[in-house]
Amino acid sequence: GHASDIRLALATLIKKREVIEARVEGFSEIPVYLLPGALELAAPLKEPRIRFLSPFDNLTIQRKRLKWLFDFDYTVEIYVPAAKRKYGYFVLPVLYGDRVIARFDAKAHRKDGRLSVINLVFEPGFKDFKGIKVEFRKALDDFTRFQQCDHWEILRMEPEMAFPKGRV
Repeated sequence: GHASDIRLALATLIKKREVIEARVEGFSEIPVYLLPGALELAAPLKEPRIRFLSPFDNLTIQRKRLKWLFDFDYTVEIYVPAAKRKYGYFVLPVLYGDRVIARFDAKAHRKDGRLSVINLVFEPGFKDFKGIKVEFRKALDDFTRFQQCDHWEILRMEPEMAFPKGRV
């Protein structure tokens, strides 16, 4: 069958060292497979940098895996009726190092060069707002320029005390 063919091919690739079998801490009974270069690619996760992820990013596209690895429940709410949306129309996860710490919904008003962060929601366990302030501002500035805007505003934030009055 297909499954045995896949297992055989995988065993061959592992033997040739073209694929590495690894285990995720806390889920040691489930093997994961990666290309040798993938470990170097994962190195930036150790750097405390803020990254805004696309809903179509390799890290976010498989929602079950995202939940499993990062304990992050994520739904793109484009197709959810406006009244039933929990976070917003096009919500982006916020990665900080190796944790998903927040999500935000933004809209670019390019005519007046303004990026509106309609809703910024931090994950319940995250508290280090002072520690991320500089990095978050830099990431938001970069994202604003990427969206062809020159300034940003935060309209709603949870918790509100994260950056008082939206002043990152």
